[in-house]
Amino acid sequence: MSQANVGTILVCVLAGYFLPTLVALARGHMAKLAIFLANLLFGWTLIGWAATLIWAANSNTFANRGLALRRRIADEAG
Repeated sequence: MSQANVGTILVCVLAGYFLPTLVALARGHMAKLAIFLANLLFGWTLIGWAATLIWAANSNTFANRGLALRRRIADEAG
């Protein structure tokens, strides 16, 4: 196996392992550092990896927090 193939496989394995972290970063999750640390420490277990993926996919993002704040301000104003 050539070094290029080994490198490609390694990148794919690491991307799969850190998929919950990548999802949290892409979604702007508010707990992205905690998700990264949990993924790093517990991702080697299937349960830990699945739990961090679910956590990364929940709606605790900066965009949703801003939307909730705007709705509350609008409700109070009128």
